[in-house]
Amino acid sequence: MSKKIDLNWSVYDITKTYPEVIDIMANLGFDEIKKPAMLNSVGRIMTIPKGTKAKGISIPVVIAELIKNGFEITGNMPDISSMGSKQFQAKETGNTVLLKDYLKRLGNGEDLESVKKDFVQNFSDVDVSEIMKAEQELIKEGTPITEVQKLCDVHSALFHGLTKHRCTRGTNKIK
Repeated sequence: MSKKIDLNWSVYDITKTYPEVIDIMANLGFDEIKKPAMLNSVGRIMTIPKGTKAKGISIPVVIAELIKNGFEITGNMPDISSMGSKQFQAKETGNTVLLKDYLKRLGNGEDLESVKKDFVQNFSDVDVSEIMKAEQELIKEGTPITEVQKLCDVHSALFHGLTKHRCTRGTNKIK
């Protein structure tokens, strides 16, 4: 049985269903989640997308961390281009179009090495928010979120060592 988190659920409901999310979120900068009074009050009305916006923490990083910890994300994916922190906004460029093409090719079963060869020709590195924007666009275009999630390992292999994430706590590489 997979662990599913609906982005429309309150943080309180998520942590009652999956207590391990408290430590995951705290490690990402959501320190208040460890305070029972906060969790039992604000946590009942706060969702993960609202919390990331309020704290200025990247929603793509939170979602990636939850997936890395074995969760399947359901519900409406937030529009990361409208998130408050300009630091994490994906640029609307040809990069999104190219990244979507690479992801579609992988989803259609094309060989990873063939797609990676084309990727490396066009990118020296890529911001994780751009990958999330491309995945979000695929979902908006009708690709089921579960299909995008199934391909996470393949996506990771494609972008391995070439992703970057800018963080207010320093520069972290996502690999």
